[in-house]
Amino acid sequence: MHENCADAILELTNDDSLEVPAVVSVLYHSLAKWADDLIQWSTSEYGFVEVPDRYCNTSSIMMQKKNVVGPAEVKGGAAEALGAYVVAFTGLKGPTGMPVTERYHACEQLWRVADGAVRDMGWFADLLPALRIDRARMREQSWRGWATVTDLAGALVSERDLPWRSAHQIVAIAVRLCEERGVGPEGVTAALLDEAAVLYHGEPAGLEQSTIDAVLEPERFIAARTLQGGPAAAESLRQAQLFEQRLVADEAAVAAIDQRLASAAASLEAAIDGLLAAHAP
Repeated sequence: MHENCADAILELTNDDSLEVPAVVSVLYHSLAKWADDLIQWSTSEYGFVEVPDRYCNTSSIMMQKKNVVGPAEVKGGAAEALGAYVVAFTGLKGPTGMPVTERYHACEQLWRVADGAVRDMGWFADLLPALRIDRARMREQSWRGWATVTDLAGALVSERDLPWRSAHQIVAIAVRLCEERGVGPEGVTAALLDEAAVLYHGEPAGLEQSTIDAVLEPERFIAARTLQGGPAAAESLRQAQLFEQRLVADEAAVAAIDQRLASAAASLEAAIDGLLAAHAP
């Protein structure tokens, strides 16, 4: 609610013209990050997902190459959306009360970018369920980078009462030993961890093999992250349900706005009809 007429006419209009392209550019930015993941995950080096052919094309020279062009188009749309925001931010400057004709350039770009966002969100929603996901490979690779050894250090702290710095160093030495010997996380034994601990401070780690296997297991690693916002299955579902509830609320809010606009338009038309009738010859 604006109490000042000039503020309502000038500032509110400019604010809307800045806020809307800002929202669209942030939305596109999130889509572009998702598109980046899909492009990377679809490479032969990752092999996590296969994007359906209808979202791809081939190289003009490498006939065996599959280019994921659909998500790449989203990245292009994100760049254009950011450009539209910069145009709006720059073009809407001007002396108070003076006509700023540059605003029309910003509006033209905004409508084009907004149409593109609606289009890209539509086909992106079709793409995601159509992805072919290699769950076995994703699981296999999930701990190849030693992501779960953080919990191995945690076990040394909780079960052997070691300071975190000591546990951190022992596990780092254990990883180095494994890599030198061509051993992955599945090859971490109690004896190897003891060897690393002796190298660090002259005493064995003393963890049972069952504890080591449990803390390094990828599924357990994810399932243990039950804190708010964590990746555990139940918590992820709770977050998804929360987003669905917010979506329903947002859709209701937009519907209410549409209804108010329709009511206002009908009132305006009725007022115009009344004025025309009153001044009819």
